[in-house]
Amino acid sequence: MWLEEERYYAYLVQTRPAMIVDNVATWGPTTDLSDGAEGDGNYPQVALSADGARATAVWSGWDGQSSTMTAQSKSATILGNVATWSTATNLSDTAQNAHDTQVALSSDGTKATALWSRFNGSAMVLQSCSATIVGTAATWGAVSDLGETGEPQDAAQKDRPQAAMSADGARVTALWLLVGSEGESLLQTGSATIAGTVAAWTDVSTLSQPDENPGYPQLAMSADGTTATVVWYGSTATRDYAKIRARTGRVVDGVAPSRGGTLTGSGSSNTVWIVLIAVAGGLLLVSGGFAVARRRRSASQAAQ
Repeated sequence: MWLEEERYYAYLVQTRPAMIVDNVATWGPTTDLSDGAEGDGNYPQVALSADGARATAVWSGWDGQSSTMTAQSKSATILGNVATWSTATNLSDTAQNAHDTQVALSSDGTKATALWSRFNGSAMVLQSCSATIVGTAATWGAVSDLGETGEPQDAAQKDRPQAAMSADGARVTALWLLVGSEGESLLQTGSATIAGTVAAWTDVSTLSQPDENPGYPQLAMSADGTTATVVWYGSTATRDYAKIRARTGRVVDGVAPSRGGTLTGSGSSNTVWIVLIAVAGGLLLVSGGFAVARRRRSASQAAQ
């Protein structure tokens, strides 16, 4: 899935499936998912079922009627290297722009959860909705706002969302950055249990330290949805090195791991810290449960 420039600063969201035998891929025809006659698309993401027979795609695109970019989605059934896609569905409110679209899919491809950031007129908020899928027809539920209510305006910019779903589609965990007016950020997460198209989201947990300014977060979850791992990059103005940090924790009754040492829920469990095996361009150290990547000194620095 990619963006194809149709005209100056106007892009089509395109996709192309392949059938792979041994190490040989036979690619099928290219399909335009966004409508180039109406406008362009951006932030494309796609999720595939475990057997490769179903797919759901999301992107930010113009619906041809409003003046804003909305979160949109299509679902497909795939036979060999030929995909049959549904018509597009608008997921977000067409009154404001949406971007950073993400999607997670159950292993059988019949359940999906989408995330996006949307400008509500004063700040970027994080939203989500879930779907059940029969063939290529997705029934999307109501939109939910993720994050704390009553946050101060200068700390309400939610950005860079990610989502991971359990194999059965009954659990989902979301990850995002909460960015302040001065560029400072916190890494936050929330989890939900899903029944049909209704997702019950829990309270937000903060994973990063207050002065860390995390970036480039990545999220992974176990097949049963009870264990999540998050990796991110952190640095502060007072340090001459960057930290690559990782945290693994249990998700109990839809409650995501927090920064503290003990998780809350019907069954408590200690958060488990993990260490990265390697970090590109740096030496891996261990400090207080963190994996620390210290930048290599240049030759001139070493000679001093």
